[in-house]
Amino acid sequence: MDKGVELRPVIIGITGGIGSGKSTVARMLAELGADLVDADDIAHDVLRREDVEEAIRGEWGPDVFGLDGEVDRKALAKLVFADGGRIERLEAIVHPPVIEQIRRQVAVSTAPAVVIDAPLLTESKLNEECDAVIFVDAPEVERRR
Repeated sequence: MDKGVELRPVIIGITGGIGSGKSTVARMLAELGADLVDADDIAHDVLRREDVEEAIRGEWGPDVFGLDGEVDRKALAKLVFADGGRIERLEAIVHPPVIEQIRRQVAVSTAPAVVIDAPLLTESKLNEECDAVIFVDAPEVERRR
């Protein structure tokens, strides 16, 4: 093999409905040696960034912050999901830094594979950066359980 060739990990995207088992499949692949990039974990961290907090405060005011000064995700969700235009504004604030961090984690991986567990994989177009995409599905009764 040519020593000048740099190998990159295989990038596997995981997507599927709520409660379908995406995270379980992602963890199984991680147990086999893949690096796991969890978009939900990254989103939680992004919500603590000062620039993101300021943008959210500017858009929805102080009522979406808890006594600890952090974004109250339930209060924010209640406001945002009441109006479709609001979800688009929240996504415009949160998605770019989440996607940037996902790309950063993939870029530094030395594992043979990287698994991206992202509920909005196709909506964010991250699926286009994946070598393979696994769609996880489960019967509705199981998803509700």
